Amino acid sequence: MEWSQLPLLRELIEALLKAYRQKLFVTHTVDELLWGYKDEILSLISVFKHDVSPYFGLFYGKNGTNDGDYVFLTGEDNYLNFSKIVEWNGKTSLDWWTADECNMINGADGDSFHPFNHQR
Repeated sequence: MEWSQLPLLRELIEALLKAYRQKLFVTHTVDELLWGYKDEILSLISVFKHDVSPYFGLFYGKNGTNDGDYVFLTGEDNYLNFSKIVEWNGKTSLDWWTADECNMINGADGDSFHPFNHQR
């Protein structure tokens, strides 16, 4: 049984949510959702578990962070390959997902496009 399925833990979480008047859905600004806001429940958890941040945000703590080494093609052999990503952290594919298509490393990061790209 997963730890998250333990009845006692579920009851404790429900009690915390009720005590702190937390709801299933929250309202925050886009800025807060992206870059972080202090959450009451996470703040409580962080007191006991120091590796848990009291802040929640999709990109919280990511600004300026290094997410690994990328290998880009220069387009020297074929201009259509300019800025194409072919490797990340020494890997040409990932092993996170069950389908090979999902583990593919291909495409670009959106910062640049090959010459003569007229798609909009």
